[in-house]
Amino acid sequence: MTFEFRFAGVLLSFGIGCAGSPASRANRPAATCPSTIGGSVHDLDDHDAALAGATVAIDLPGDRAGERPTLTDATGTFVLEDVAQPLGSISVYVDAATAAGTLPACVDHRMWIGVHTHAASAAGSALVIRMEDRAVDTAALHRASERREVLAAQWLTFYEGFGNVVEANHADRARLATTLEQFVEQHRNAIDTIKQQRAAMSSHERQQLEDTIESKFASRSAAVRQQAKGAEACQSEPRVRRALRDFPR
Repeated sequence: MTFEFRFAGVLLSFGIGCAGSPASRANRPAATCPSTIGGSVHDLDDHDAALAGATVAIDLPGDRAGERPTLTDATGTFVLEDVAQPLGSISVYVDAATAAGTLPACVDHRMWIGVHTHAASAAGSALVIRMEDRAVDTAALHRASERREVLAAQWLTFYEGFGNVVEANHADRARLATTLEQFVEQHRNAIDTIKQQRAAMSSHERQQLEDTIESKFASRSAAVRQQAKGAEACQSEPRVRRALRDFPR
């Protein structure tokens, strides 16, 4: 059995928030653009039906270079938080179909994105993107973001304790097995809570919690993953396997 140490995530589904005419938005400095953007993805080959489970990836330019991906939820909506504008290109991946496009200098409205999903569509074909003037409850969005940060911090604290146990004892398999059994028993309520939280989350929600962990707690997350690798070499020990079996994956 291969031990996998993974985190999970939460996703809301709204979009933007400045006002103004198209001309004024085009000239607006990046600093005044919202840091939370979002919208919905639709299938141009199926009467603009909402596309659930599509990957939306935005490339950030300059010294922030890198790709910020997220998934659409059951209604085809997505959101990305803490995104400093201006943005680079945007790509959408749906099964084997891939499409790419460019974004305006300041995305301050909800995005409507259309993508061709037929196999005949050329890879990298342009997206149909338009902006929808729709109000967003930014206060609710920020409250949800804060709740995710608290949840992410709680999960990391639990897994850091687990990582410390592994790191301190993995050289001695018998001692590791005993210590893991004790740790599992001591944290039974926390383990049950994490499993219940994961079961209640959609894949979209798990993805956003993972995004929160990576963006807010990247160094802690990397350290915990490194610690947890110590358990992989010890799983030939039956008692270690039994103890790890009870951990949320």
